[in-house]
Amino acid sequence: MDRRIIRTKKAIKDAFFSLITKKEIEHISIKDIADEANISRKTFYYYYEGIWSVIDECWNDFLENLEETLRDISFKGDMTVFSNITYKISDIISKDVELYKAIFKVQSVSIINENTTALLKEKFMDYFYKDLSKYPIDYDLSMEFIFSGMIRAYKQWLFKENREPIEEFTEKVNMLIFKGMEGFVSNTK
Repeated sequence: MDRRIIRTKKAIKDAFFSLITKKEIEHISIKDIADEANISRKTFYYYYEGIWSVIDECWNDFLENLEETLRDISFKGDMTVFSNITYKISDIISKDVELYKAIFKVQSVSIINENTTALLKEKFMDYFYKDLSKYPIDYDLSMEFIFSGMIRAYKQWLFKENREPIEEFTEKVNMLIFKGMEGFVSNTK
């Protein structure tokens, strides 16, 4: 892709996410974004249909990045794969906390949950399901519970006023996944 296109699209996204920290999405106009990005409205519309297409592209970038990252994770058939996933997601989010905070602010959590959970479940199905079949569990229920909870936990962390470092948060999520509430409570005493 041409560097000018990349630079312009980045300026538009940066402008939008700068504005979303200052006011609600309903009060952000294309003109606001264009002014903030130092481009014309015509240039904005050359790349995007509207504000929601900017948000959708950012979220799709996250999903692509996550999918690419999941390719690097070894699905060996042991449960450490969950901690590898949380570390990778934390790494992605920590690189641009404000971007993901803005996405969670404007995008429905149910849509984020659906997209992310579907991607993670698909990867598990491809690589891990045959090993899970020896365990007496409901695969769909288990994966939905783990991944939906994980996404909600990231949202909660993003909006926490005095949030702990992402590494501590990731350890807490992994503790909950592996040991449940009982292990989590006994570890925090």
